[in-house]
Amino acid sequence: MRESPHVVARFATIFNGHGLEESLRAQPDLVLLDLMMPQVDGVNVSRRIKEDPTTAHIPIVVMSASNNVEKREGLRYDALLPKPSDLDALFQVVEHWLA
Repeated sequence: MRESPHVVARFATIFNGHGLEESLRAQPDLVLLDLMMPQVDGVNVSRRIKEDPTTAHIPIVVMSASNNVEKREGLRYDALLPKPSDLDALFQVVEHWLA
């Protein structure tokens, strides 16, 4: 749990797809998703989250250095945060979706 004056959130870590099912069972409040993972396709992760009725409500914030994210077929997300990003931008996006 991370607590701040504005936000209390549940979070879990998914590394390269490992721990995805366990993390989603924990019902995190937000998913920060990097599309460029060595072993797992971020598009498939986003689709898995948004197509499951038990996790579809969880906001996904995609973090990517790519300038053609919007054109990625099948990608499902609620917000886009370009990389590199500063911490203030990250905190703003997180607080927006957790408010």
